[in-house]
Amino acid sequence: MRLTRLFILALMISALGLTACGRRGDLEPPEGYQNRDKDDPFTLDPLI
Repeated sequence: MRLTRLFILALMISALGLTACGRRGDLEPPEGYQNRDKDDPFTLDPLI
């Protein structure tokens, strides 16, 4: 019985920690993101 309560408590704490992810807003793009070259189109793009 005590092990079950400990497991439930650990589950609740981990769930609370996971819900706090991303509360500061979106991640910032990496440095040099604006200065990168455009990629060539992929061969199968017209099929998608």
